[in-house]
Amino acid sequence: MFDMLPLNSHKDIAPIPGHGPHQAEGNLIPPPAPKRQARPVQPAKNANREYVCPARRSVTPDFDKCVGGVPCDPCQTAKTKCEINTDNDGRRRVTFKRRIQSLEKDRDLLLQLVETLRNDDAKTVPGVLNLIRSNAPLKEIRQYLAQGPDFKEANEQAQEMARAIDIALCGLFSLNSNATLSLQKPSMIKRLDFEHLPQYHDWRDTWIPYPRQAEPLSAHTNCVMNGMFDLAIILRDVSDYLFREAKPTCTDLTKVDTFYQRLQQWAQNLAECIKPVNIPSPGAIEMQ
Repeated sequence: MFDMLPLNSHKDIAPIPGHGPHQAEGNLIPPPAPKRQARPVQPAKNANREYVCPARRSVTPDFDKCVGGVPCDPCQTAKTKCEINTDNDGRRRVTFKRRIQSLEKDRDLLLQLVETLRNDDAKTVPGVLNLIRSNAPLKEIRQYLAQGPDFKEANEQAQEMARAIDIALCGLFSLNSNATLSLQKPSMIKRLDFEHLPQYHDWRDTWIPYPRQAEPLSAHTNCVMNGMFDLAIILRDVSDYLFREAKPTCTDLTKVDTFYQRLQQWAQNLAECIKPVNIPSPGAIEMQ
């Protein structure tokens, strides 16, 4: 019967799983699944991109970028409520950070001012008040407070030392001019290049008699020293003219009149506080 079947009359039969032509005999483990290709890593979105308010996002899908300001111009055009969350807007974080730093500096300055006024420092408080009353910028006030008492004290000591040296030199020059005129000798010191002291009156610049106690008087030290220096210049010129080596054979009336006019001009240019019409100090009396 098998011989009677045609050779090409059989149907194709599906191979049994695990018995295909590419499968080893006796191996029942299915082939491994094909590997999936990994998706390309998407770059992270920019954290500082411009933030659009939710109201405009819901109204117009194709929204314009926010240009800043609350409300922004696109929201005004769309007639929607602008609700920008500033915490998520990366552009404004730098501005907020700068504002915080500026407020912290102002807070530190306020604490320094309160501490200075609380301590009632006689050397620092007047300077701070003068800066505030003169509408000085906060930066200048901050620098003044940052200098510290040591720097200000050293600067004040240097100024006081320079002032003391000028007064000593002016006193020596005046003493030499008076002595040479009394001794009928020419001046032994060259003319001193001395700048007038400032004509301010410190409440601490007083004269008190000793040993008898009495009310202190204003000494007017700067004004007296300026007047004595101007007078010493005239006296020096007089001694050099009268008692130099080549003495004049006769008195020049024109030269004498010039000295007299200079003395009158000196008396007129004296400060009002040391003129004879006012209550004079001992220094002013001696100079007169």
